[in-house]
Amino acid sequence: MDALDIVIIIWLSFFACMAVSLFIFNRISIPRIDRQMEDDNKPKACPVDLFGTRALLIANAIALPLGDYKNPIIDAKALRPYGTRFDKCVALVLSVSTILFVITTFIGGVLLPDGF
Repeated sequence: MDALDIVIIIWLSFFACMAVSLFIFNRISIPRIDRQMEDDNKPKACPVDLFGTRALLIANAIALPLGDYKNPIIDAKALRPYGTRFDKCVALVLSVSTILFVITTFIGGVLLPDGF
C-alpha cells in the first residue's frame, strides 16, 4: 500500500462523510430553518442556490464562528438563531469534511501525480 492508496482511502472517507452530512442537512435542517424564518416573516437567509452551494453557505454560517461572516449572498446574523444544536453539529461535520475533502483532493491530484 503506497501513499496514493492511503490518500484515496482518506479521500473516499471524507467524500462519504460529506455526502451523508449534506443529505441530512439538506433534508432535515434547511427545510425546518426556512419554515421557521417564513413563520417569523423573514426572507430566506440565502435566496441563491447554485448546484447545492446554498447548503454549504448555510452550514458555514451556522457552524463556524466567523463573527459577522460578511458574505453578500447570505445573512448569517439572521440565520444563526434558527440553528438548533443538531443543526450546528451536522453543519460542523459538513463544513469540516468539505474542507478536508478539498485538501485531500489537492494533495492527491497535485502532490501525488504519478499515481494518476
